[in-house]
Amino acid sequence: MKAIRILSRNIRDSFKSVFRNFSLSLASISCITITLIVVAISMVLSLNVNRFTELVEKDVTIVAFLDLETNDVEINDISQKLKGLNNVESVKFKSKQSISEDMMASSETFKNIMSEWSEAESPIQDTFQVKVKDIKLIGKTADEIKAIEKVDVVKYGEGMVEELVSIFDIVRRASFIAVVALIVVTAFLIINTIKITIFSRKREIEIMRLVGASNLNIKIPFIIEGLILGVLGSIIPIIATCYGYTAIYDKLGGKLFSDLIKMIKPAPFIYFISLVLLIIGMIVGMFGSLRAVKKYLKIWFISYFFLCFIKLTGDVMDFNIGDIVTRNSYNNDTLFKIIDIKDDIYFLVGINVRLCADAYKDDLKLYDDDLRLDEEFLNDIREKKLNRNDYFYLPGKILHIDSDKDYLNRCLKYYEGFNIMAQGIYLLENQMPIKIKELLEKYNPDIVVITGHDAYYKKRGDESISSYKNSLFFKQAIEEARKYEKSHEKLVIIAGGCQSDYEELIKAGANFASSPKRINIHALDPAIVATKMSLSDVTNDIDLKDVLENTKYGSKGIGGIITKGTMHVGYPR
Repeated sequence: MKAIRILSRNIRDSFKSVFRNFSLSLASISCITITLIVVAISMVLSLNVNRFTELVEKDVTIVAFLDLETNDVEINDISQKLKGLNNVESVKFKSKQSISEDMMASSETFKNIMSEWSEAESPIQDTFQVKVKDIKLIGKTADEIKAIEKVDVVKYGEGMVEELVSIFDIVRRASFIAVVALIVVTAFLIINTIKITIFSRKREIEIMRLVGASNLNIKIPFIIEGLILGVLGSIIPIIATCYGYTAIYDKLGGKLFSDLIKMIKPAPFIYFISLVLLIIGMIVGMFGSLRAVKKYLKIWFISYFFLCFIKLTGDVMDFNIGDIVTRNSYNNDTLFKIIDIKDDIYFLVGINVRLCADAYKDDLKLYDDDLRLDEEFLNDIREKKLNRNDYFYLPGKILHIDSDKDYLNRCLKYYEGFNIMAQGIYLLENQMPIKIKELLEKYNPDIVVITGHDAYYKKRGDESISSYKNSLFFKQAIEEARKYEKSHEKLVIIAGGCQSDYEELIKAGANFASSPKRINIHALDPAIVATKMSLSDVTNDIDLKDVLENTKYGSKGIGGIITKGTMHVGYPR
């Protein structure tokens, strides 16, 4: 089923992301672990304190002393009346003879004195021991017992019990507030740690959006990643709770200081605590990721389930401009965005490659998976930055002319990441030869990128430049640029798109061009080469192979000539 496949893919990507960003993930997991250990300790203490108070409350007993002359019939009648009271949980009768025997057995002194008493001389009274359901109503229950005929005296620790009940209420509330406060603090710390993790990947999210990834496909993996972090962070607290509490319970024999203060038995208590810790870790981890990503993406989590419902029902929908699709006739190997629809023909541009194409509706398939296809590739590129020391650097200025606004914005973001001065211009391919000279005079760049979409039409039967969709426009733009500046060192030209006529573009005067093997090139490939040239020393020849190997598809996608860099180096900084 598609919904299950989408979910499994998101889970897989989330696991990969956790280990790919291991240092940040470790920080989040450590924060979750430490805070959940504190929560576990507070919960264990709080619940054991509550258990102690409950045991003490249950142990409080009302003792009703009967008149000395009470007979057996009256004793039975009193027993029935006591059991009929609303707040009475249990009633236990103890005869004066039984009490005497217990007292004599407990002390030799009592035995010597009491053995000389006759039954008529004994001052000991028959008693009923009454336990109540609600200790807060013990005073009222004692008054009801006093009102029963033949009940002489009622004792339950008047005054002290009420004070004890008040103290127990305070202890319960304080422990509850303490646990809730710790959980809130824990949630705050975990959420902010995860937000830092997500913030450090802000640019990754922006690039994913620029390549056409939907908000849903970006957001769900981060939420699942937060869940994974929460689960991983709760493992150590759960283990510590299970083994630690069991060991303490066994060591102390299940009691603290005396038999009165009994601990809760480990099973199933530790399983309950473990489940609570796991749930807190999962929910807070997911919520932290949701809050962090929400800053950059404005979607609702329910959208995911709505999308899955559509996929499951198999509803047929029309394709619209902006939809992400693949082509069945090409084994669905390339992602496209629909940019126009005319006479049942859908015009497409590549998501990750600078390719343009067209297709009929029957050949299209809506793409329903995530678009994080070049994430590792982009992360590797972002690592190649200047190693600053006592010198200062003046990178070459870039004029980037592009026929695709999304690609243009993405490339400008890329330049910005390297602090390179770049000017972006949106122009259709057929306008580039007309406008380029004016733009060169206006911006006076060191490097000009002339790119957009292209395609090689094999069905036309020849290899001339007329068999390419836009290569002729790129060639004419290069020729106009060379009229402005003939030197390949003073003006570096990078030109072409997917499957462009590489040989003709190089002959026209480009330093770098696509595509030697007539393959697709990545949307960022021209910008990668331009960045490399901008950050290379003006006094040295660039390492041509190194420059090309930085691109997505290497020398098969882009080729060029050995050229000096455009960056000037000065001293002191």
